[in-house]
Amino acid sequence: MSVKLANIMSRIREDVGDPSGVHPLWTDTVILKWIVRANRHFSQVTGCIDANEDLALVAGTNQYTFGGEAIMNTPDAAWIVVSGTYNDPLEYRDPWSTPNWGQLGRPRYWGIETMQGTKYFIVAPIPDGGYTARVHGVRVSNDQGTDGNRVTDLPEPVAYEARHLVKCRLYQMTGDVQRARMCRDEYWGSVRRGRQAYRI
Repeated sequence: MSVKLANIMSRIREDVGDPSGVHPLWTDTVILKWIVRANRHFSQVTGCIDANEDLALVAGTNQYTFGGEAIMNTPDAAWIVVSGTYNDPLEYRDPWSTPNWGQLGRPRYWGIETMQGTKYFIVAPIPDGGYTARVHGVRVSNDQGTDGNRVTDLPEPVAYEARHLVKCRLYQMTGDVQRARMCRDEYWGSVRRGRQAYRI
């Protein structure tokens, strides 16, 4: 079951004792903005959103940039297509140090290299023809805007967990330091549980 941002907002309003939305500072726009930010942070620190990205490997080229919606923060596996199925795993290691570095052939190794702030997917040997590589990792939540009808892309089991960070921000707005600290602690407790669940 998908979870709408508006449902998360309603849960937050109940938590903070403002179910009717009458608090002058806690407008829908403000709360939805913080939900989006909290979801992005929660997904980033827990790795709770799986992502796969297919890269077209070209003959003679050994490094490729990531693109599209799947922002690969921590790639952890890669495969080459065999007969239409991604079932030929590449071995993770520093491609620059492989025995066949600089040679042409079927890719066997992969690694990540960051150059001038850009992450590259590196393979070795250098492809001797066209291949497709599927890279698996995690991405950051793509929730955006202030549309309450938008469905969050956080997995349903954790869709409400980031709300504790939102409550922290709301209480900070009113100067309620004690409640803000309690919600901050609740949030980081959710993060720890999320990291364990998703093995980050």
